[in-house]
Amino acid sequence: GFRPSHKQLRSIIIDENSYSQDAVKGYLEKAQVEVVGAVNNKQEAIEIYERESRLGKIIQLITVNGHDSVNNAKAICENIRQFETSRNLQPCSILLLAESFAEGELKDCLDPNGPAKANNFMQMPIYFPELQKMLASVQSNFVVETREPFKPKKVLLVDDLAFNVTLLEKYLEMNGHEFLSAGDGQKALD
Repeated sequence: GFRPSHKQLRSIIIDENSYSQDAVKGYLEKAQVEVVGAVNNKQEAIEIYERESRLGKIIQLITVNGHDSVNNAKAICENIRQFETSRNLQPCSILLLAESFAEGELKDCLDPNGPAKANNFMQMPIYFPELQKMLASVQSNFVVETREPFKPKKVLLVDDLAFNVTLLEKYLEMNGHEFLSAGDGQKALD
């Protein structure tokens, strides 16, 4: 049957159980979501999130298995939100996954005014049509960043070392910029 594509969505899976990681990865890939990493803990997830954001690549979804004995779902969510705030990133959608979840903890995690701010909860095993519906919501709520088109710059190079000037001229030329070169400050002012 027809399956909507969520190809442009990129995700990280946090789950200490490799069997659960594989299951979640299988469902996300079936929905054509790119899984950037499947990791065991929040530190590994933050490292991937940081690397991807440095490369200008957006993570729209992080799944957190809330039934892990070692990982505390609320603390994981809070760390993700702190990282996003510290880097001024648009918050990703956090999907909590578990076979069961303590009512109070779930309420705390899903509180939009709380520190965790998870967006969704889905009971395991995953029901695929419900996952597709949630992914469509993530896709429609996520603002796509647009970058300004490239505009060449006019650059004044001032350096008394000819080697530096030559090197920088080649770099600027390769990148489509215009430049004027001067061997010292006085020539640049003239």
